[in-house]
Amino acid sequence: MDVYPRIDQKIILHTLNEIKIIGNVNVTGRTLKAFLTDNTPFIVVYKYKINIPEDQETLILNKDQIRYIETINDTQKPAGGNWKKLTVQVTEKLSMAGEVDITGYDRLSDFIQDQDDTFFKILLSADKKDKYKIIYVSRSNLIWFTTKDN
Repeated sequence: MDVYPRIDQKIILHTLNEIKIIGNVNVTGRTLKAFLTDNTPFIVVYKYKINIPEDQETLILNKDQIRYIETINDTQKPAGGNWKKLTVQVTEKLSMAGEVDITGYDRLSDFIQDQDDTFFKILLSADKKDKYKIIYVSRSNLIWFTTKDN
């Protein structure tokens, strides 16, 4: 039996019922966004933690139950692009301000409405200069968003 290749990426999943899951997903040959927006209804998380200190082996979670996903590592903003500022409301008590690249669209609202992807990528300013956190917000579980001119 062949061993399935693995390239793990550590993420933090936030579910609809406000459970935080820290674990790894196998993104072999894909970006995290491609992994999240493929046509499979589930996400498989390895070596995960939910409110307990020990790692658990494997969790299979329905993508419909995910509110948003955070990446662990900071990144730099890609050069170029048509970046627009927005604020998203993801729970009654939590909103996040960040930027999205709307290249190919005139308005942010066109970008949001035209996307077929389950998740869209937002860059959030990190504590360090020129560093950003990436989050992927579930389009179907987004409460609202608002734009800022930039």
